[in-house]
Amino acid sequence: MRKYLNHLRAKGFTKFNAQKVLYRLTHIRKWKQGQKKVYLVYTPGKVGSQSIYLTLRNHLMESNVFHIHFLSYEWLCKHDFDGSEKATVVQQVKQIYSLLRSDINLKIICIVRDPISKTISQLFQTPKAFGIPEKSLLKLSPIEISDLLIAHKKHFYSSCEWFDNEFFKFTTIDVYQKIFDHVEKKQVIESNNIHALILRTEDLKHEDLVLENLGNFVEKPIRRLIIGNRTENKTTGELYREVKSIMRFPEDFLKQIYSSKYCQHFYTKQEVNSFIDHWKL
Repeated sequence: MRKYLNHLRAKGFTKFNAQKVLYRLTHIRKWKQGQKKVYLVYTPGKVGSQSIYLTLRNHLMESNVFHIHFLSYEWLCKHDFDGSEKATVVQQVKQIYSLLRSDINLKIICIVRDPISKTISQLFQTPKAFGIPEKSLLKLSPIEISDLLIAHKKHFYSSCEWFDNEFFKFTTIDVYQKIFDHVEKKQVIESNNIHALILRTEDLKHEDLVLENLGNFVEKPIRRLIIGNRTENKTTGELYREVKSIMRFPEDFLKQIYSSKYCQHFYTKQEVNSFIDHWKL
């Protein structure tokens, strides 16, 4: 098996794709059963979804697992892709829609996060969306970056509107009609032949509970989380930490953000007050 795996790697397969080909050849029955399911890690950006995707991808070798932030027709029409990114995104979207036309079981895993933390992290992931190239971002001081964030408040609001503007348009599911379980740290929804699990970034530190929730959802043991794409580990990591340590907002702005139905739904009153106390001037 190892010899064949090395042969696939020599042919240009990535390590993961080579392992998946090998799994398909050696577990034909499981592969056929797994192809009836599609797992979609479908979330806003910068919520820790890459870690969930890598974890599921490596535990569900028999099934198709995708990671994407947008699938609605409206979003695809208005988004300004660059050349290489557009080809990749369009290809993935076409593949997902093609599978959905088949008789498959769709399971969606979605992650939510404190919109203030998320938007700060988003700036360092995609500074272009804030009107500045990454190279220029690295030349700014933490104070200047704080000013840049304040000048782009729309991103904080859009974080709270993702379920209305994106998720609902693809799934026709209103997540706010169900209760988020603050004890079990999850929300499970079954509607329109779609099974969805919603988790929170803030709870990923409770790995045992997250693994249990994921395992119950996919009906297969999940042994460990595979961490990926952390802003703290990038070249901008030190600057990111500095900005987070000094970033503060007017209290009236914070109350607007945290009074949104998004925050009120996914976080307890105590958690919301804690966020406001942390970020206020």
